[in-house]
Amino acid sequence: MDKTRNMKVAIVDIETDSLQPTLIHCIVAKDLQTSQVLVWDHSNLDNFKHWAKTIDRFVMHNGISFDAPNLNRLLGTPIKLEQTIDT
Repeated sequence: MDKTRNMKVAIVDIETDSLQPTLIHCIVAKDLQTSQVLVWDHSNLDNFKHWAKTIDRFVMHNGISFDAPNLNRLLGTPIKLEQTIDT
């Protein structure tokens, strides 16, 4: 059995206040299994951390050098390098 078939994969992008961010304005994600699009903004950013724990693989543009490290630093998410596919 192909264990990647059951992996939960999401495309994720963030918008921040600068290239050295102190603030995340919003996060948008698309669950590739369900096609559901989710949005977090200033009113619910804390909920992203819990959701991120359910994801096996993150697909991000500049995710390794920017998105994942800043999500981890600013929100305390558990995104690991080996979970990230960078486009």
